[in-house]
Amino acid sequence: MQNLEQFKAIIDRMHSLYNTRTVKELFAKLGVPKGTYDSWRNKKKIPNKYIIKVAEDKGVTIDWLLHGTSPKFKISKIPEPFAYEYLSNPLTNKLCSLFALLPSEKKQELYPKLRDVIKAEIE
Repeated sequence: MQNLEQFKAIIDRMHSLYNTRTVKELFAKLGVPKGTYDSWRNKKKIPNKYIIKVAEDKGVTIDWLLHGTSPKFKISKIPEPFAYEYLSNPLTNKLCSLFALLPSEKKQELYPKLRDVIKAEIE
């Protein structure tokens, strides 16, 4: 759960990405039903599916969207011949987005296991 200031900052970053001024305009672009803003604001929480949608639609990192930190846009560090295939794969992008939502301790726990599985598949 975010506090109210964090919640408003995320909404502001979404406004900047979608070039909107009002919540009504922003929600229309996101396909969010009317009246949902009050629910989100009361809970001080934007559902993860909308965080992922914005990050994927606009090519920004989830860290930037949630915290205003790290690079704003996704940067590929994959060797050139593989970059297009990697970046154009929706499943890969979705998995990376979901992984980014995990708490740090869970990421630390899962990373070695995932690395070993991937290494075994490509070797």
